Amino acid sequence: EPSAPRAGACFVYLDAEFGRDWLRAFDEASTWRDDWPATAKKFESVFSTSFDDVVDQLVDGYPRCLQTYYRENAFECAAEAIPIDGPRLVEVDVSCGQPDVVGPRRGDQWATRVVEIRESRTYDFRARRLGGSDPGRIEFRRCGQTCADRSVWVPIDMKIQPFTEVDPVQSAMTICIPQGRYVFRFLTGEGDGGTIELELTPVGPIGQCPSL
Repeated sequence: EPSAPRAGACFVYLDAEFGRDWLRAFDEASTWRDDWPATAKKFESVFSTSFDDVVDQLVDGYPRCLQTYYRENAFECAAEAIPIDGPRLVEVDVSCGQPDVVGPRRGDQWATRVVEIRESRTYDFRARRLGGSDPGRIEFRRCGQTCADRSVWVPIDMKIQPFTEVDPVQSAMTICIPQGRYVFRFLTGEGDGGTIELELTPVGPIGQCPSL
């Protein structure tokens, strides 16, 4: 059954299995005027396999996961990164009308920040919600992460209850994060406002994180 999310899942699968150069070659060989028989023929000439066979491999061998992972996150990851090489406070105004706030979609509006984890180690997460009437959330995943490697790094979804004044930490966790770049998404409900604060502090020894 065709849909935009399924098309996105197929694209990410092709990228993971064949590489970006092959996708570029298929793009250069194709035009938007091509009918399906012509598209299928060009697909097979580039990838040396039929589109139907790729779909079968995708359905049978590619792990199912959330729609978030159906799409490539390279666009968000291209933004300037916030380096985490010591304690760092990230403050994000999620009010509608802010130039970097996106949405609403499915009842949420959000802003993203790219974070660069300099060293694989355990980090303290401490978050709070200032202003607003809805709970806030923080989600993040690794740049370039696909459904296939989700078992290597499971994303985190923190929920932060709203408060109208500066209060002690409202949500906290400690977790080992592998070195790399991550997209953090700070969310609130449609039409809501306020700020979400996240303090990241390295607390554990440097070393590889175990697979989850």
